[in-house]
Amino acid sequence: MLFTTSTNFTTNLRPEEVRNVLVGKRTDIKQLNFEIKESDGIIKIIPHTENDEKSRIVPITHVEVSADANGTNVRMNTKPRRIDLGGLYLAAGAIILIALIAVYLRITYPEQSIWVSGIIMGVALLSFIIFRLRLESSYYSYVKSLRSFVKGMIK
Repeated sequence: MLFTTSTNFTTNLRPEEVRNVLVGKRTDIKQLNFEIKESDGIIKIIPHTENDEKSRIVPITHVEVSADANGTNVRMNTKPRRIDLGGLYLAAGAIILIALIAVYLRITYPEQSIWVSGIIMGVALLSFIIFRLRLESSYYSYVKSLRSFVKGMIK
């Protein structure tokens, strides 16, 4: 998927020890509570947004632990909640549509000034920059904080 991230790292702990260290813990990141649970052999880090008044794009993280020759391999897969994906795809689609309109206008009407398609492409670029900065300050900030939390707990 478009907004999914993965991280791999190894630790000297055994898989059972990693599970024991992580499962049942809670952490607060930016005034949002995350709980670590185990389900079907996968450790899940789930945000608690039930009583949250803010509209946030928050990640759901799956931590897979497997034994390796060098220790234990820990793989973290992070994706947005399903309820947040619609807005992300809608925003990305609108930005792509604006850029395609600029390209279409430039190709179809080459006798027109380049300013029209240039301004529309500039709007698409500015929209993409704002979209990316908002994701960096919210969603990817949570992802980085969760990654450092898990690494800090098991190293």
